[in-house]
Amino acid sequence: MKKISFLIIIFLLFNYCNHNIKQKSKDYKGLTFFTMDTIVEIKYKGDNQKLENKIKKEFERIYNKFSPSVKTGVLYKINHKIKDKIIIDNETKYLIEKSDYFSNLSNGIFDITIKPVIDLWGFENTDKHYSIPKDNELKEKLKLVNYKRISVKNNYLYIPENYKIDLGGIAKGYAVDKVSKIFKEYDINDFLINAGGDLMAKGRNPDGEKWKIGIQNPREAGIIKIIEINNKAVATSGDYQRYFIKNGIRYHHIISPRTGMPFRKWISMTIIANKCIEADTLATMFFGMDIRTIKKIIGHYPTPVKYYAISSEKKIYTNLQR
Repeated sequence: MKKISFLIIIFLLFNYCNHNIKQKSKDYKGLTFFTMDTIVEIKYKGDNQKLENKIKKEFERIYNKFSPSVKTGVLYKINHKIKDKIIIDNETKYLIEKSDYFSNLSNGIFDITIKPVIDLWGFENTDKHYSIPKDNELKEKLKLVNYKRISVKNNYLYIPENYKIDLGGIAKGYAVDKVSKIFKEYDINDFLINAGGDLMAKGRNPDGEKWKIGIQNPREAGIIKIIEINNKAVATSGDYQRYFIKNGIRYHHIISPRTGMPFRKWISMTIIANKCIEADTLATMFFGMDIRTIKKIIGHYPTPVKYYAISSEKKIYTNLQR
């Protein structure tokens, strides 16, 4: 009889725990949509249609404003200007000045004036018509790459003739940070935003634990590393995201502003930082640096930064706790 009672208690506890887990999962809402040329996945504690509509509108607003292909956007107008100066709003000013900060920090490894070279490779084409530029074409376009030649004074952007900018290495991270603030407006503290690999994780997941994030294996299907985070941002740059292979050589979209050719030091670079705009930009920036330089910058960076990097020899470098 005692044995039967014990089994009943275990059964009841199991069902109680199972019910609690299901109930916790029900407290979280999932949301998936396409914007900024990627799939955005959101999971949050609550259920608010107004919040979700506001999130979608904010992603779309930032995309339309800073996409180089949207003719009504600010970036399109900058890149098709007539004069060497153009008036800009405070948000655009912030992103350009933030980009300038990372350009100086990286000694030009991160450079938003890289667009003429990117266009030459065809990586911005929606039809994925990529090609290897001819040496003479590349040489000419590299003359139009130099972040030091653009400047912002008051609300005027000064940019030389034929110069064009691309905020692709910073705008998506910025968008994730902006959407994070919307959750705060609605007093929601537990959520995960994943905009095509640019993530922000706040609070706890449906199991009451830290959010579990998988780092994609850059050469095979599946996950190579799982990290647990909360109140942190994550971004990954990789040579497997936009690329083509010709004569057995992989050519990807993370281009050196100095040579006009794809960086070859890493095949994957994951960054964990306080803000997604930092994680996004640092992942791009570090992709063109050696590990010694990366460590030096992190050592002087004002906020904590973690990295999980895979070299072209498939060797792993990390300052994450193992």
